[in-house]
Amino acid sequence: MRLRRRRTAPKAARLNRREIAEMYAADAMTNCLIAVGAAEGATHDSGAVAFAIARRWAAHGRNVLLVDADASGPKLARRLGEANKSVLSPAQRGLPSLMAARQPVTAELLRQHCWNLDVPGTGSLWLLLGPTSTTGAQLAAKWLAQNADDLSAASSDRCMIVDMSPAAIRGEEAPGAFMQAAGAVVLIAPAGAGQSAEAMRVRAVSPDNGTERHVVCLVSDGSAVDGSDDTCDALDMRVVGRLEGVRERLLLRKGLRRRRRKPARLVDEMAARVALLASNGDRDEK
Repeated sequence: MRLRRRRTAPKAARLNRREIAEMYAADAMTNCLIAVGAAEGATHDSGAVAFAIARRWAAHGRNVLLVDADASGPKLARRLGEANKSVLSPAQRGLPSLMAARQPVTAELLRQHCWNLDVPGTGSLWLLLGPTSTTGAQLAAKWLAQNADDLSAASSDRCMIVDMSPAAIRGEEAPGAFMQAAGAVVLIAPAGAGQSAEAMRVRAVSPDNGTERHVVCLVSDGSAVDGSDDTCDALDMRVVGRLEGVRERLLLRKGLRRRRRKPARLVDEMAARVALLASNGDRDEK
């Protein structure tokens, strides 16, 4: 009996250090904005992947603002603290303290209410963490929707990475306003999600004014993403990386140890491809 070969989404070619450096060279990287979300069934949390991307961007000289806008309340602050053996209280510095200030959002006010995380590299990483409760996270998401323009203006000299719930990425709940300015949407999808309605609905979200749609970056949450190459092309998705064998705890750490070379390489390559697509909208990049 002849066995049928299962087709999978195309694998992203391995990058060397020079190629990764070139992907970070785009001038538009100074103030790009991306949204990160996880499809239903994904193993890795969108907040962990967003932090891993932010950490690598900072390591390559970018000034980054990571906004925890996931209204589902995944408690990113607590998990980051546990992974790095530190305390990152949102009530002390974060969306709760920024909201409680009741002041116009300026660059200086934003700096005061963000954790400035000490990460390896020449850039900097500010964390604007959300509340640790689901109710608080929903209120914070609504506040972000109302103040998205002011927050973007206050962080105009930084790359902004917004961790969002799947419903927000589909435009069904706050803070969907960030989607209008996002240059790329990073979707973490489990095996088999390449043809799912979830991915298709992410593809359908577009800015109010125009025909230009977001570049959808697919991060495989496993060894493979089922579906043909034609399906990925039809959805205008770009496979930017795979998280096979990468534990979420490693994504949440400020740095990776030398013996974790493969996970570090996978994360670095993923972040570099997202940087390139977010900065210039290169839809031909595979």
